[in-house]
Amino acid sequence: INVTVPKPYFCASNGILQGITEPREGFQTYHWLTKYPTNNYNISINIAKYKILEKNYTSVDGNIVPVVYYYLTMPEGRADSLVDMAIGMLKSLEKYYGEYPFAKEKFGLAETSYWGMEHQTINSYGNNFLLSRREGFEFDQLMLHEMTHEWWGNKVTCNDWADFWIHEGIGTYSEALYLLDVAGEDAYH
Repeated sequence: INVTVPKPYFCASNGILQGITEPREGFQTYHWLTKYPTNNYNISINIAKYKILEKNYTSVDGNIVPVVYYYLTMPEGRADSLVDMAIGMLKSLEKYYGEYPFAKEKFGLAETSYWGMEHQTINSYGNNFLLSRREGFEFDQLMLHEMTHEWWGNKVTCNDWADFWIHEGIGTYSEALYLLDVAGEDAYH
């Protein structure tokens, strides 16, 4: 995925950033590459004056996975907290579903003006850090739900839109599994 934008805009997309070139003065071309099969509805191109926060986590299979947040408005401390929460969610979901399916690339979040979408390796995130509460435990339910689609929707997908309920059903059930793992039986129920 190659996208040319005027400076100082940044393009966040699927896969791994291979490099940035300057085709002419005042413009940059972002070169993204994914080596995983991708449904066309999961391609995402996000262009903004993004700030970037990146942390790594070690997957259940021992791979070092970058967790990258491309954000606009969130204060630094909240952005850091969101990335830490994402890492905790990834570790929890790996207990149930195995290694994050795109571990050789990244788990990314791009701040958007719309609520969210599970674009492969670059989930759209417009939840503004609104947290849900269950039995005194706070978590970002939207981020968690879209993240589960990396396994159930992006790695394993339905053949027909009529079966799309499988993605959403497992995504919703995964929210309960996460709560069971991190907040206990009462939060699960």
